[in-house]
Amino acid sequence: MKGDKLKDLEQKSIPRLILSYSLTAFIALALNSVYMLTDAVFIGRGISAEALGGITSVLPFTVLQGAIAATVGGGAAVLVSRLLGKNDAKKAGETVFGAAVAFWTAALVITALGLIFIDPLLKLLGTADNLKIYAKQYLTILLIGNVFSTGFSSVMRAEGKMLFALLQWVIPISVNIILDAVLIFGFKLGVKGAAYATVACQATSVITAMLFFFKFSSLDFKGARWSGKTLGDILTTGLPSLVQNGSIAVGMALLNNVFKEVGGGELQIIYGIVSKIFMFCIVPFTAITQALQPIAGYNYGAGKPERVKNAMKYTVLFSFAAAVVPLIICEFAPRILLKILTSDNALLDAGVPTLRWIAAALPFMFLPSATGVLLQSTGKRFAAVLMFAASFIFVPPLALLFAELSGAATIWISFPLAGIAASAIAAVAVFIFFKRYNGVVSAQL
Repeated sequence: MKGDKLKDLEQKSIPRLILSYSLTAFIALALNSVYMLTDAVFIGRGISAEALGGITSVLPFTVLQGAIAATVGGGAAVLVSRLLGKNDAKKAGETVFGAAVAFWTAALVITALGLIFIDPLLKLLGTADNLKIYAKQYLTILLIGNVFSTGFSSVMRAEGKMLFALLQWVIPISVNIILDAVLIFGFKLGVKGAAYATVACQATSVITAMLFFFKFSSLDFKGARWSGKTLGDILTTGLPSLVQNGSIAVGMALLNNVFKEVGGGELQIIYGIVSKIFMFCIVPFTAITQALQPIAGYNYGAGKPERVKNAMKYTVLFSFAAAVVPLIICEFAPRILLKILTSDNALLDAGVPTLRWIAAALPFMFLPSATGVLLQSTGKRFAAVLMFAASFIFVPPLALLFAELSGAATIWISFPLAGIAASAIAAVAVFIFFKRYNGVVSAQL
């Protein structure tokens, strides 16, 4: 007999499923955003705005690091969802075992290459010269601790174990926040203290993940072995996640280079402050789109097309509402939000219009994300890759165009314009998907 959580995926009303699953994802993501915001406050006020800018310039690498974890973990999660839909717990266990092998192999390779080529890497990331001292300190420690990177929370969600997926975020991030305060303010370690706290967070994540799989997972790991075919399935299935997060990383690096060329370190500092607020704003609809993955994947594997369609419909409706609220707050109270991170009046004056323009992209960001999740969850790998890429490829060229035509102050207009273009592509992709999906189902009947 299937577990109660799996029965929920198959029988519980779609709106209730999305809301319940997104709630736990929201708490986890919100906590992560609180950590990032707290980290930024500690660095911006406890060290300097330049230190915050230096760490922000390294963000493309940390996003790429997360992209690799999301590729392996997300790919495994999609496969696990489908396999559990077919009641094949043993194959699901082998899939997670293969994901673990891939995680740490990739981490070791990245650490070695990153430490060898750290200076060219900083140049590639677009770190401004006056921020490089902070960026190099931070990145060096992150590379050494990269062996602790994981991405198993998505697998826990795929099992329907939402509480454990939440704890997989809550416990490590809590460690990070506490150590940030202790190492930055108590031991006066500066940027190094922030980096050590991040590595400790990752190490804690490994421990909690292993505890879950040994004690609480419903998967069957008995006799699980590494398989090249399983690894290939994981990587090809998770490729959209690599494209999605990799596109963000590439886009950030390209933006850093645009900032460096047009305004030097000042623009990187402004973006570093504004981006921390913005990342908090996308949490609500990101949680909702994450909730779509296990619901769509399971019901697609179980042959229930109407539930897949309803899952996408309610995801779009709930996400739109979740995007409008932070948009209104950012448009009407940008200075209040930015004062959380800095009291510098010059940075506040520059940050207010920046936040307003970037926040204008919020209503156009959720549809590309939800569409990518839908396509990935239902095995449309290539289409998902294109959809995730569409969410971010428009920003850097538009930013460069506006910088050339009108100067640095107009760079931020590229964010909402890029979102509009990506949403238009997403709308077409959703229409084509369901038209073909309904046709296949009708033919089978």
